[in-house]
Amino acid sequence: MCRLSQWHKIYYLWRPVLPDEKDEMILELAVKAGSASIITYNARDFKEAARFGIDIMTPKAFLEKIGVIKP
Repeated sequence: MCRLSQWHKIYYLWRPVLPDEKDEMILELAVKAGSASIITYNARDFKEAARFGIDIMTPKAFLEKIGVIKP
């Protein structure tokens, strides 16, 4: 994944959106990169990501979605 990644400068000033300020940079990067999803065990704190069109899912849900494991 690191080989395929790209650096992004982030200039958003709409903080705070999430309850945990440490998660804000993850959301900002996802918005900037046009990510469809954020995969996290901490889905509860990323509920506001929906307003940016980003799905939040657990690692298990992601693996089920891509067919690596069965639901």
